[in-house]
Formats: sequence, C-alpha cells, structure tokens
Amino acid sequence: MRQSILDLIEQTRLPWQGEELHLSLSAGIATLSRETTAPEDLMAAADADMYRQKAARKANRPGPIVNNLCAPTPAPHAESW
Repeated sequence: MRQSILDLIEQTRLPWQGEELHLSLSAGIATLSRETTAPEDLMAAADADMYRQKAARKANRPGPIVNNLCAPTPAPHAESW
C-alpha cells in the first residue's frame, strides 16, 4: 500500500509558472498496540519508520516493513515534542 501511494505521488506533475513540479512524499507507518498507548509513542514510531524509509530510498532499496512498532526507536528530534 505504501509503495502504491508513493508511486502515485511521484508520478504526479504539477504545472507551475511554466515549469513542472515533481512531487515526493515522506510518511511513516506505525501500529497501535497495548504497549504503545500514548499518542507521543505512536508519533515517535511513525517518525522513526519515516526516517528508515527515507534512508532506504536514498540507498535505492525498499525499506523494511515493520508491522508492530510497540517499542519505537526515537527519531532524531522526538525529544523536542
């Protein structure tokens, strides 16, 4: 599902002032579990997933699919929330 959405966004071109804008999207996916009940934990898990996916794209390989992020890895700026 994630890749289908990313492909659709990246194929979209928007005309703007005589140019074509190329779009991209960065999104993280996290699941709610009994251990991850606070909104901050869920956001941190989604943020960490987004950074994993971005790193994987930069390395030109698909990122890992993580189904349960009940113990999120803090994102670089998660402590500022």
